[in-house]
Amino acid sequence: MHTVLLWNPSTRKSVRLSVPDCEQTWLGFGVCPVTNDPKVVRIVYLNTISDPPLVKVFSLASGAWRMLHNRPRNTIQVTWSQVCFSGAIHWVACQKQIEATPRCLIVSFDLVHEVFSEMPLPDGLARQHVLNLSISIRKGQLTVLEYDMEKGKEGCGVWVMKEYGVMGSWEKLYVIRLPGLLRVVGFRMNEDMIMALKNHELVFVDCTGNVKSLGIYGNIQSFFVGSYMESLILTNQLDQ
Repeated sequence: MHTVLLWNPSTRKSVRLSVPDCEQTWLGFGVCPVTNDPKVVRIVYLNTISDPPLVKVFSLASGAWRMLHNRPRNTIQVTWSQVCFSGAIHWVACQKQIEATPRCLIVSFDLVHEVFSEMPLPDGLARQHVLNLSISIRKGQLTVLEYDMEKGKEGCGVWVMKEYGVMGSWEKLYVIRLPGLLRVVGFRMNEDMIMALKNHELVFVDCTGNVKSLGIYGNIQSFFVGSYMESLILTNQLDQ
């Protein structure tokens, strides 16, 4: 079993969830914008391309996991990279194809209606290997990060969807080159990128490439940056 912790930094209230240990399990987290109910989505992939994933949803209001009959298509496999935006959880995903090159896309889960949707990516991103992509939020816009990991020339292209849900609004803003780059962890309000390096260091990088060390070191899996709004979520549910 793994443990997932739902935590509200404002109130210091938390809830622990037990998640069964499965080899191909991906999680998503978000708060329903209508009910303010925090939800965790668990997607478990089986062994073959023809098997649909199993999906369960935990709702803090109910305090239990339940099976969801609405699931992503059999050939769509989401990855670890996810954000909650515009009332939905978004993952970078890959469309598995037996005789053709896989294509990347975005899969979203509507937290109100609990349905999955698919969002295509521009050809420049769709043809990338899915492990060379991650998803984030920059200045209130859905953002996809495209990595080039050639040794000594590591870099990241920043793509934004200027109008949410409109395929033609994708735009590549710039590319940051930083030798030793491992992953972009997130963006600050002033647009600086927070990056994790291969030497386990965390740094700020502005859009011109200037680098500032944070003096923080750790494993990439220990770094996370996300948007946050003060609320009484968790407190209200736990006091009921």
